[in-house]
Amino acid sequence: MKAITCLAMVYDDGRVFADSSIKSEPDLASNAPTGGKVVRVKITENTKRSLTANALLHVWHQTLSGVMGYDVLEIKQILKINFGFPVLLAGEDEVAVKLKWMLEKLGWAGLSWTHKVKLAEMIPCTSLMSTKQLKLMMDNIKDWAISEYNISLDNGKRE
Repeated sequence: MKAITCLAMVYDDGRVFADSSIKSEPDLASNAPTGGKVVRVKITENTKRSLTANALLHVWHQTLSGVMGYDVLEIKQILKINFGFPVLLAGEDEVAVKLKWMLEKLGWAGLSWTHKVKLAEMIPCTSLMSTKQLKLMMDNIKDWAISEYNISLDNGKRE
């Protein structure tokens, strides 16, 4: 989503009048109710994940570690390698370009699984994701957990 910038009128009682087609203060003054303060508003897509999503992912790490027999840190790296990196690498943004470059320089494709898991500990993943990317990763993990281990990671609530 491209950022939208517009003028708006904010009132003491909490009301806001905004119209992205209004480009000047005189136009705003002639269209908005009087008595407010003129402000410039920039609307952008939320790209930060919520604490709830972060907490849920940590619960999933615990759940899967118990079922799969790995410790929580190993599960975190396994999910990062199998689900997180592919989501990040699928993009064409700066994060994807830099991650592709770094993994190529590290010889990722030729590394053993053990080395990949150890190396993944040092590479950020979910903190680089947009909300949309994190949702995709988590949906993929949920689908995998149910198909491979018959585990519903969302407390039995399927979308």
